[in-house]
Amino acid sequence: MKEDEYYDRIYQSLITLLGQQGLSWIVQDVNEQIVMGKVMIPTPEEKKKAPRGKKLRTYSTAYSHKERLRLLINTIRHVVVHGASIEKEVLSFYLEPDAHSQAQFRPLAIKFYSEVEQEEVAITDEQQAPLRYAQAQKLGNILDRLQELLDDDH
Repeated sequence: MKEDEYYDRIYQSLITLLGQQGLSWIVQDVNEQIVMGKVMIPTPEEKKKAPRGKKLRTYSTAYSHKERLRLLINTIRHVVVHGASIEKEVLSFYLEPDAHSQAQFRPLAIKFYSEVEQEEVAITDEQQAPLRYAQAQKLGNILDRLQELLDDDH
């Protein structure tokens, strides 16, 4: 199997998994980035080596198959793994009792509203968040291992 086909198979597998979990919007965001391309900014060394009178400018180039996979992995990590960590910290801040709070005034859950999609509401509570956090940490470990395999050029 060619290297590009290998990366594409992993990429497609991740896309399928995201779709099954209702996270196809992550794929849409990554695909938009892929279509825009990778922005390349010439380094000072490249500018010095340029022929006299020719100005090197910022340009966009296509992502390689491996770079596309890295982009998807990093986006999943950012959204799912880091998102669960943020959720955990928000919950600990708002839901953990302190010395001056009374139990009857503690919130039971926290609602997050989207500024883009007005109908979308994410509700998090003390029962759901620890499970999501644990699952996100496992996913983070899998993504780390996958990243290591990419870094080893397998």
